Amino acid sequence: MEENLKKHLDQFSDKWRNKIEIEENNLDATECFYAVRKKTYSFLSCR
Repeated sequence: MEENLKKHLDQFSDKWRNKIEIEENNLDATECFYAVRKKTYSFLSCR
């Protein structure tokens, strides 16, 4: 599943990636998984 999300993320614009980079700094582990449910893919760098 995570690999598929990475493939989708690669198709997003740089603007969207920057948005994720900003948001991920404010996410804890629980929020990362919650973000996945909201299809934000923010969890990709929450490890």
